[in-house]
Amino acid sequence: KVSMLIPSPPSDLKSRDIIRRRSNVNHSKLILSPFHTRLNTVLYYRLKSGALLLNSLLFNWKLHHSPLCRICFSTEETIQHILFDCQAQSEETVALKRFCSLAKIPNTYTAILDSNLPWEIDRKIFKAAIDTLKKRNIV
Repeated sequence: KVSMLIPSPPSDLKSRDIIRRRSNVNHSKLILSPFHTRLNTVLYYRLKSGALLLNSLLFNWKLHHSPLCRICFSTEETIQHILFDCQAQSEETVALKRFCSLAKIPNTYTAILDSNLPWEIDRKIFKAAIDTLKKRNIV
């Protein structure tokens, strides 16, 4: 008798399809939408939190023999050094600096984190930073 009051969904639908139809949100794309791949999304959140596995961090954990940069071997490998200060400049680093200058923020890692930029500009800056990390095999 109760089933007559509540319409049942068609039998070919699964429960998650029913939830998606009700909310009109594609939840599978919601998490990955900023960068379209899981790797880029993970790198974005690691950059935001400062949790990249760099030589300086690995050295502190006694998992690497040296804290020096793996490219130039001159100073300690930090996010600031890799993204802006390393002598081995790449196209991605130049693009990152260009986006920072267009957004009128200094070329520092803390300025990127502290800035309240529109999402489109923030996304371009972090996409350039992610490309820099990939180019330097820090992934």
